Amino acid sequence: LAMIGRVQRQLYDPGGAQLGLDAFLAQLARDVVDSAGIEGVSLRIEAEAGLVLDPDAAIPTALIVTEAIANALEHGVAGRERGEIVLKVARRGERLLIEVVDDGAGPPLDAAAGEGSLGLRLCEALAKGLDGSFTLESGPGGAIARLDQPYG
Repeated sequence: LAMIGRVQRQLYDPGGAQLGLDAFLAQLARDVVDSAGIEGVSLRIEAEAGLVLDPDAAIPTALIVTEAIANALEHGVAGRERGEIVLKVARRGERLLIEVVDDGAGPPLDAAAGEGSLGLRLCEALAKGLDGSFTLESGPGGAIARLDQPYG
């Protein structure tokens, strides 16, 4: 609930203007990494400037990104002295693609077998509510959590 309140406050400036998605998700990602208290985590943001989200899509999107980063911290970085998480945000035509990529050992075995945790199932349900999709898969040297949703 605290995260939803924080997200709602970050979505708008006091004048009522929408916050850019690049700044919003970058701050959210930094907050999640900082709150984990894990040393040696490098966070890199590759976000296309000028994108905004409809307010109805912002909270589910933020919850999905939060879970994806938490998962990367738990499975991709934990137990290592150093690790990198990359948040990528880009528009592809009429779609918004958000990826959380880590350089760890890959997704947990239960996720690879389609038996994801409650958090991953929640991400899938939230993405479906956005007319999008959420996947977690192995990438080159880690895991890739991908949210693909309509933009506009």
